[in-house]
Amino acid sequence: MLSCKTLRTIRPNFSQTLYLCVWLFCLIYLILDLSKLKGSALDTVEFIQIRRFIVKLGKMLHKYGTPAFRLEAYLGEVAKYLGVHASFISTPTSLTFVIWSDRHEDEYNHAARLLPGELDMNALSLTDELASELLSGKLTLSEADKRLNEIDAMGSPYGKWVTGVAFAMATGAFAMLMG
Repeated sequence: MLSCKTLRTIRPNFSQTLYLCVWLFCLIYLILDLSKLKGSALDTVEFIQIRRFIVKLGKMLHKYGTPAFRLEAYLGEVAKYLGVHASFISTPTSLTFVIWSDRHEDEYNHAARLLPGELDMNALSLTDELASELLSGKLTLSEADKRLNEIDAMGSPYGKWVTGVAFAMATGAFAMLMG
């Protein structure tokens, strides 16, 4: 049979055990939470690479004449594939990016004033192909970024003389059609 004296000696041990369990639980929670934060420095570097690529891709697609609705949808697909959340607003002379990570520890807002784009079908098709290869997993982010720089650096495959003759021929053909 348990006496009152025995119960008094058990009670402090139980509360000490409970206190120790709560303390260990808090310590384990803190360690797990800090391990997430420790990985976020690398995540931040990756986030910076991703946002730079998305901004560069958006500016290039705008420059080459992509329609606003398509540009916003395409950038949204790329952002989702790369593991970030994003929102975009495209107008003929500006482009706004809002990009954030899952836990909102990394957020980025970029507004760019741009000149109205020219219609460059060659560069547009190459950029479109590059984004499709990235989305299908054929290219890594660094490879896609490198190819994006190459597309931006290349000039038109046709000179100004050939382009002028092509415009003149198209105008003449349209005039003949209209009578």
